[in-house]
Formats: sequence, structure tokens, C-alpha cells
Amino acid sequence: MNKKIVALFAAFSMIATASVGLVQTAYAADASIRVEVADGAAENEKVLTYYYENIDGIMDAQFYLDVVEGVTINGVTITVSGQDNDCGVEFDDETQLPYAYYILSNGGKKIASDDGAFLTATITVPGDKDVTVTLTPDAFRDDAGTNYDIAPVEVTIPKKSAPIPQKVDAAVTAVEKQNTEAINGTGQYKSQTADIWGVEITPNDDSVTGATVSIGGQSKDLNFKTVCSGEGTVVFAVILASETGAALPALTEANVTPITAEVE
Repeated sequence: MNKKIVALFAAFSMIATASVGLVQTAYAADASIRVEVADGAAENEKVLTYYYENIDGIMDAQFYLDVVEGVTINGVTITVSGQDNDCGVEFDDETQLPYAYYILSNGGKKIASDDGAFLTATITVPGDKDVTVTLTPDAFRDDAGTNYDIAPVEVTIPKKSAPIPQKVDAAVTAVEKQNTEAINGTGQYKSQTADIWGVEITPNDDSVTGATVSIGGQSKDLNFKTVCSGEGTVVFAVILASETGAALPALTEANVTPITAEVE
């Protein structure tokens, strides 16, 4: 591998001196390849774009793109122009897995792009497991004719994350009057009236400990003796009473709010 060496000389380094260390040498980074992964147009489709770095361009190169079982190579594209460019998809004789090949050449002329992108691959991944895609440079020369031994470029595409389930709030699902006639008291309580209502609450993903009943600007918390969770329902009774015998309002779902509780 040929390293490009950039020598930085201090202005006084040419002066004869007995000391050492007046000359500084910096090594420029070697040519490298990076990959970016983006979502494609279809479900589980990914677009892999490869970029050259630390060089001005490519003179010629050859690559092989290998995928693991379950991955489909939909298409490959060379994104720089050249008279001898070629690419395609074939199947390995032994594994029967698809692989793509890329050949870049322009008669010894510079092949380059504004952002360094030089090839893309569109693949479809299973979605239920991590998969690895490997681009192996079989040969690579920069535009100055320097050969580089570039290691295979691997990228792991993680499996699709399960959607986070949305929490379903507890809700009042039914309010029904349990007596057809208002209940009257007896004796000194004869003027009092009362209605009994059955209220049903579905906890869903919440845990409920009771309900707040609001009537005419007043509210009352009614608590259960146990915490109710899960997908079942809980039914409890609400008694509306009037000391004066005035007409009692109707109880509806709008008057009742479940009281939820955090349960570890």
C-alpha cells in the first residue's frame, strides 16, 4: 500500500542545528469507502449508497456485494459515468445466494462525483432479523493510479422494531339506571329520594381503583376495595340522593371519570 506523505517543514528547519525534531511529517488518510443506508420505496426495501473518501476520484475498481440468506438484491447502479462501467446480479454456484458485481473503468481517466457516491444497491430485507451486507473491493486504484488494499465494507441492517403498543385509557362503557322509580325514604326521611345507577368501567391497559362522579358542579370519588386491571370490566353502584326531594339529574358516561392507578 502506498501512503501519501505530506511533509510540513518549519521555516527554520533548514538551519544547521544539533537539535532534532524540527521537521514534522503528517500522514494523509488512506482511501476508504463508507456506506449509507436509507429506506426504499417499498416495505422492507433498503437503498445502500457507497462513497469513496480521502481521494479525488477513481481510476478503476472492481467490487462484489454479498448478502445473507433472506435478502434479495433488487437492483444495482453505478452512479459515475465511464466507458467501461458494468454491473449486474448473479447467483453463487454453491450457496445459491445472490451477489452483485461492479466494474468501474474509464480508460485511465478520472471517475468522480460531487459527493463521492459511486454505486448503489437496492435490496429487500426480511425485517424480522438482523442482516449483514458486505461490499468487497477486489481491486481499487485512485485517479492518480495508486493501488489500495481496502478491507471489505460491512453494514448490519437491524430488524424492524416492533411497534410500541399504544396505551388504552380506562373508559366508562355503560351507565344504566337500576330502578324505574326513585326510592323514597320513610318517616322523617320521607322527603328524600334516591336513584341507583350501575356503572361499568373497562380498564383496558390501565388499572382502575374507582371513579369520580360529577353532578351539578359537585364531585365525589368512589373507590373500589381492589385494583382492577386487564381487559375485563368492573361494575359498581352509584347512589344519587336528594335530601329535599328535588328531582335527581340523570347520570351518564359524561359524568363519570375512571380513577387510574399505577401498578408495579
